[in-house]
Amino acid sequence: MNEWNKKSRYFLLMAVLLLSGSLSAQSLYWENGLSFSKWGMSTKRSYTTQAGLRYLIKDCFFLSTGVGLLHRGDEFYFYTGENLPGAAGPTSDKYLLLNTLFHVKKTFRSADLYAGVGPMANIYLKSKNFPEEKEIMKSVTWGLDCTAGFQYRFEPLMAGLSVHYYPAFTSPVKETAPKDKTYSIGASIGYMF
Repeated sequence: MNEWNKKSRYFLLMAVLLLSGSLSAQSLYWENGLSFSKWGMSTKRSYTTQAGLRYLIKDCFFLSTGVGLLHRGDEFYFYTGENLPGAAGPTSDKYLLLNTLFHVKKTFRSADLYAGVGPMANIYLKSKNFPEEKEIMKSVTWGLDCTAGFQYRFEPLMAGLSVHYYPAFTSPVKETAPKDKTYSIGASIGYMF
């Protein structure tokens, strides 16, 4: 890992911790899981992770902001400048996921059921199998993060399960428009302030 990546990770961690007080943050969370992405003929399964803040927690709602890593892609055809079929094969595109969600919740003693929706930005990082793919991929795509889940609180800690659906407003590819169907399931742990 180069020096810049180390510094940027420390900066991000410090920014989250410093902003948590000014945003009335009430819990930090970290979620790990499995994503299922379908652009064309097959479904790609891969690891996904996300960390963030849950804040303005009230009796029936809360807000959350998260940063994560999401893999998207599957068997997909790329076209050359002459509109001739180019390479085809499994892609594994990495995206930096940024989101802010509004959640409604129902509390049962020490447990919460919740559902939320909010805007999401996906920043293209790289492709695992096709370096030339960067030329035809959009650097940022927009969409929604729709989530539902369950969390159990054993203060000051919490643990939960969630499912996400990521409908896209924009295509990840400049020239063509694959139908992007991406879902994820995950388990989370957190710390409450």
